[in-house]
Amino acid sequence: MISESVIKNIVSEKLGTEFFKIQPLTGGKDHFSYLLENKNAKKIVAKISSSTFYSDQVKKEFEILPIVAKNIQHKIPNPLFLITDHNPYNILLYEFIEGKTLQAANLNEKEKEELALDLSLILKNLHDLKFEISENYRKPGVHNWQRGDDEYYLKDTYEQIDKIKNVIDYPKAFFFLTTFSLINEHTKNFIHGDISLSNLLINEDNKLESIIDWGLCSIGSPACDLVMAYNYFENNSRNIFMNNFNYNEDFWSIVKFWVLWKASFELSNMENHETQEALDQIKIINQVIF
Repeated sequence: MISESVIKNIVSEKLGTEFFKIQPLTGGKDHFSYLLENKNAKKIVAKISSSTFYSDQVKKEFEILPIVAKNIQHKIPNPLFLITDHNPYNILLYEFIEGKTLQAANLNEKEKEELALDLSLILKNLHDLKFEISENYRKPGVHNWQRGDDEYYLKDTYEQIDKIKNVIDYPKAFFFLTTFSLINEHTKNFIHGDISLSNLLINEDNKLESIIDWGLCSIGSPACDLVMAYNYFENNSRNIFMNNFNYNEDFWSIVKFWVLWKASFELSNMENHETQEALDQIKIINQVIF
């Protein structure tokens, strides 16, 4: 892993100002991030690919985010520089956006309804975007963990529910996977690829401030972007979210499939299935298979 002192030197040199404060941010398997601050309280995020295998993700964000920013109303990360001469790491510098993740926020039902409206309108707009994109990113692949490829994830989901067959209603989950309709000919759209509680920033008024972490974006199935319909929103907020999309029941079954994949992935990687976190995933699975 690249050291913090080296990161500070790289960023300071590239931006022409000394950054003396640095702290790690929550990252993932494919990248790690740092927040840097200079004497004028200017804050910059350095997003660093964890290996050459994931280097395309930050390259893709540098190319695509400025285009997306012109076409949606909410803030998204603004890339400043892409640094590619520190192999095996590619480093993307972008402006820091203040806010807390939805995961850390506590929204009441009215606030969830407002979020459902805002997020659905943004995603609808996002999925309608048409622009030239580099050939490497025109379909799901290694650059985004195949996110947006319905069929690719079907095999994984079968394997995952098999691992947790003793803690879920396995016959119903298996039946759901064998009977739901994978609409292979439906329109492919530009997608974020990882719409989740950890990638939505909420401001001090408990309103949506930004969608972050665009490393899995591509052209693919928009269904994978709509999983919050079932794993977060409930009751009226769910209705508000879903009603803003003109999709039929078959399409929402694909959304449920993506929810099942994610929840079974999380649950199959837990050792203790009696924790609240595990019970929450079981509840989500039950919502989509019954």
